[in-house]
Amino acid sequence: MGKLHGNAPNGRGNTILASTNNVVDDKITITAENDVSVTIPPIEPERDGQLLNSIALIAGTTVGAGILALPAVAVESGFIPSSIALIGAWLFMATTGLLIAEVCCNLVKEDKSLENIGILTMAKKTLGPSGALGAGIVYVFIHYALLVAYIAEAGDILSDATHLPQW
Repeated sequence: MGKLHGNAPNGRGNTILASTNNVVDDKITITAENDVSVTIPPIEPERDGQLLNSIALIAGTTVGAGILALPAVAVESGFIPSSIALIGAWLFMATTGLLIAEVCCNLVKEDKSLENIGILTMAKKTLGPSGALGAGIVYVFIHYALLVAYIAEAGDILSDATHLPQW
């Protein structure tokens, strides 16, 4: 807790001499040369809507175009085999999602500074730099493959809608 001295413009082109002389509970009190004091409260990060944003992010990445097409593609194998395959895929994805959530919770509990942690940070903390590199490559590959699939399907839809010949 020390004094901090500096000059600050006062909005009228003049510069006033100000110094901090009191820091209590992360609030800074600044006193100018004319004994006018201003208390600046700490800046808190915005947390409103964080849960809703997280839910929307998970729902948006979970329900993609592929999951909507799976029942139509799987109809040829029959109801029972396709249902077993879809339930098995759901179990796998739910299990891996819960495992990632467990790693995230444990890392945040160990280090409170990791408030907003991502997949690559979790990989680096648990698998090291080479594991993070591998996870990053897989992450980019998955998103590149999704982008290619979406563009290909959009081309088919556009071709059907405009009745243009396929090349």
